[in-house]
Amino acid sequence: MALRCPWVWPILLLFPALVRSKDQGSSRYPVKIASTEELRQFLEDSEVAVIGFFKDANATGTDLFMKVASELPDLPFALCSESDVWERYHINISTVSIFRKVDDKHEALELHDGRTVDAEGLLRFIRMNELYYLTEYNAVTAVGIFKSEVVNHLLLLADKKSPDFAHLKKTFRDAAPKYQGRVLFVLVDATLTSNARVLSYFGLQSKDLPAVGLYNTIKDKKWLMPAGEISRERVQEFCNKVLAELDEASEKDETEAKTEL
Repeated sequence: MALRCPWVWPILLLFPALVRSKDQGSSRYPVKIASTEELRQFLEDSEVAVIGFFKDANATGTDLFMKVASELPDLPFALCSESDVWERYHINISTVSIFRKVDDKHEALELHDGRTVDAEGLLRFIRMNELYYLTEYNAVTAVGIFKSEVVNHLLLLADKKSPDFAHLKKTFRDAAPKYQGRVLFVLVDATLTSNARVLSYFGLQSKDLPAVGLYNTIKDKKWLMPAGEISRERVQEFCNKVLAELDEASEKDETEAKTEL
């Protein structure tokens, strides 16, 4: 897990109450999973998916899971009670798991009689761990970004109200899948007061927007992509260059460590 992430710290200190979906109250019903193959396909079809592992409708946490699923219509939910699937994913008790493609990880929240979790707590668990190929930075997703084992964060700092924002966002997001498990692509609305220190950390002002920067949590080091067009090709070229530099430094460190031994 990343231990340092200075560009994230400012907003973590604010951490407001959880904001629910505008479509709160939707009656969307979770899919029922009957086999490991069905779950594999369900996960393949979504960047992020939430699975409730419950033995039956009376199991601890089932009602809570159904309530939260109805309040988050933007996310795919599924239920699974099949023992072979439980065994495959090392599930022993009622559990809510959120699976994500961006770093090929899943986070699990075990539910049992001795653990008190309400709807707000489950909502927070899901929103905190909801990371996509392109994740928008806010007080809730900041926690998931900080917890992720992916140590390279590529930030698009932009004005969400600018006329070319939709195109810019799509271009940036299209560059992300190639770096699955290696780089987190993060969108920062640089016009928000709460994000002012993120701009400052990269030495930027509003006149410099849009801009792209990369931060490595292990080296505690940042890079800024040269000003110019933000295209998929330029973003990937910038990523490749920084990653190659990091790989070279890592190999050098390993060689020096072996020499010292």
